[in-house]
Amino acid sequence: MAGAKQRGLGTSFSTLIPQNFDAGLLVDESERVQKLAVGLLAPNPDQPRQHFDKEALDELAQSIKQYGIVQPLVASPEGDIYRIIAGERRWRAAQIAGLKAFCRQVIVAPHVQNYAIELIMATQPGTRGAADVTNRYIRYGSSPRGAQALIECGRVTALMRGRMHLSIDDVAAVAASVLRHRIILNFDAHADGETTETLLEKILKGVASSS
Repeated sequence: MAGAKQRGLGTSFSTLIPQNFDAGLLVDESERVQKLAVGLLAPNPDQPRQHFDKEALDELAQSIKQYGIVQPLVASPEGDIYRIIAGERRWRAAQIAGLKAFCRQVIVAPHVQNYAIELIMATQPGTRGAADVTNRYIRYGSSPRGAQALIECGRVTALMRGRMHLSIDDVAAVAASVLRHRIILNFDAHADGETTETLLEKILKGVASSS
C-alpha cells in the first residue's frame, strides 16, 4: 500500500543477540585472540632480531608480573606449539618473570648470604674488608646491588645443578660474570697487566680462605 510506514526492527534488534555473545566466534579461528601457556610458544628461528638487552627484558618482566601481557603476541600454530611471529621480546620477558618467581623458592642460608656480601666488600678499596689487590689495583668496586645479583644468579645456577638451596660454590661460579662490569680498575692495574678477571680470581681465593 502506497504511503504505508515500513516497520523495522527498532530497539528490539538488540534482543536478538545475547549480551554475553562471544564476538570472537565471528573471527576466523586463525585470527582469534587466545590465551596460551608460555611453554606452548616457541621463538621464530628466522627472527631478524637476535640480541635482546637483559636490563630492558628485566624491566619488562617486572611490568608483566604486575600488569600481565597487555599487547597480545602474534603466533601461528605449528604442530603441538605456536610459532611466534611478532612479540618474542614479550615472550622472553614473561619467561624471566616466571623464572624469577620460581627462583625465589631457592633457599639462601645466612652464611651464603654473608659470603656474597664479603665478596662485594672485598672489591671496595679503602674499606675494612678490601683485599690487598683491591687497594692496589681497583679504583671503584661493586655497589651493594652486586650482592643482590650474586644471589639471584647463584639461585639460577643452583636450580641448573638440581638443588633448591644456594651454596657458596654457586655464588663463586657466577662471581666473575656478575662483577666483571661492576669494577673499575686504576692505572696501576693496566700498567701491571691486571684485568678484572685476574683480580676477581685473587679476591675469590682470599674470601674463600677467610670464610
